[in-house]
Amino acid sequence: MAFAGLARADDVRGSADDALVGRYEGSSIIFYKVSEFDDAALLTAPVDYNALLQRNAVDDRSGDEWLKLEGKITQIRYSAPQGRSSLEEFFRCADQLWQLPPC
Repeated sequence: MAFAGLARADDVRGSADDALVGRYEGSSIIFYKVSEFDDAALLTAPVDYNALLQRNAVDDRSGDEWLKLEGKITQIRYSAPQGRSSLEEFFRCADQLWQLPPC
């Protein structure tokens, strides 16, 4: 894992890694946005994406499977290295978070 906050030459200008989980080695930041106050919805359970497509409602975040959040929101999107999967990166991030002391 690279050091958190250490930008690479191919990262979006002004971007930085999350201090808690850093980045997957070899990845680069392709999208970065910080909002001082905004809302976000995180998926917490499976969702029937085909049903959303049929209703033309892929942006619908009204169900119980969505966790609604408000506050400072940082969005970071990475491009993974060739041959690496998003699932592999997800588990690496989850592992980093589980190693943190409890709040």
